[in-house]
This record gives sequence, C-alpha cells and structure tokens, in this order.
Amino acid sequence: MGMVVRIGMVEELVKILPVLLLLKFSKAINEPFDYILYASISALGFAFIENIMYFGFGIGSITIRGIYCCIVHMTFSATVGYGLMLIKYRGYNKLLTFGLFFFLASFMHGFYDFWLLDWWAYQYSWVTDLFVIIAIHLWISYINNTLNVSTFYRKNIRFNQYRIQFISL
Repeated sequence: MGMVVRIGMVEELVKILPVLLLLKFSKAINEPFDYILYASISALGFAFIENIMYFGFGIGSITIRGIYCCIVHMTFSATVGYGLMLIKYRGYNKLLTFGLFFFLASFMHGFYDFWLLDWWAYQYSWVTDLFVIIAIHLWISYINNTLNVSTFYRKNIRFNQYRIQFISL
C-alpha cells in the first residue's frame, strides 16, 4: 500500500495537474476525447523527465522503460482523464468520481511499481508484461468510449478496410 500512496498518488497528482489547469483556464478541452489526449500528453512529458533519471543504468534500462513506462503512465493518467470526462458528459458526482478514478489510477501505479521495485516480486517479471498488455487494452477502451460520446460521432459512417486493399501505388 505504501507504493500506492508514496509513488502512485504523488505521481498521478503531478500528471493530472496540467489537465486540471487547462480545464480551469482554457477552452482547449472541449470534447470527450480531449480528456484522454491531454492526460496522455501530460503523462508522456512526465515519463520523459522520469526516464532521463535512468540514463545511468544503461541502454537496456532506457529501452524497456521507454516502451513500458510511457504506456503505463499514459494509461494511469487517462484513467483520471476518463473520470473527468464522465463528470462533464455523464453528470456523475464530481468529488466521488474524481476520487474513485484518481485512486484507481494510483492503485494501478502502485501495483505496477511493486512488480518492478520489490525484491521479492522482481522474479515474476512476466506480471509486468501482462500488466502492460492490459494497460494498452484499457487505454484503447478509453479512447473508443470517448470517441463514441463525441458530438462528431456518426453511427452510419464506418471505415471500410476492404476498400484500401485494392489501391495501387
């Protein structure tokens, strides 16, 4: 539980602050997908700065952190962003919804860090791999759900993947 509070909550607060500032002082976030977009951008900036600190551990560490760290940070922040979107577009209770999604993101963050940093859990690195796959699925689900809520969404417009098969270059 210590990693959830000491690492998860602190980092999630730092990453969601730019989004909250945009909501308060700007009109840049004006449709459901923007909550996921700006939360993910904030997370990527945070992951970039955090990864700089790991350059001393060698190129192998940077390579894996460059992939895994970015994916999970985007998912954690997008979780909070998704909660903010539900508040705005579904009319959910502000305090309860924000608190729930913030705690969920913090818990996922603490869980992820536990499998990376705890000496006992380190031997089960496959859990981290599985968690990253689940995080990718969750992040894509957030994107899909917010696009479906958008005012620009049209049910009758669909992408025809078979049409591009026959395009010649």
